[in-house]
Amino acid sequence: MTRAGDQLTGKSVLREHQFEAHTSAVGPIVAHLRSGWYNMAARWGDQSVINQQAAYNQAVAQLIAAQDQQVAELDQRLILADRDLTT
Repeated sequence: MTRAGDQLTGKSVLREHQFEAHTSAVGPIVAHLRSGWYNMAARWGDQSVINQQAAYNQAVAQLIAAQDQQVAELDQRLILADRDLTT
């Protein structure tokens, strides 16, 4: 697989958002509250969407990798045909 294909495969996996603290005093409390609210309100729905999108992304990445392989094979055949024509 090419480097671009490896990057595409790596980026095909979705991850849940992690809330971060941006201030030193109140930030951790706010991040904890946001995380708790997210757990109650949205995690079940988000997980379903993440699973569907990840499956689609992986299928597309595999399809692109297979097409890259086919292009490489056709390129080799073209090189051999070109050599045959020149000799």
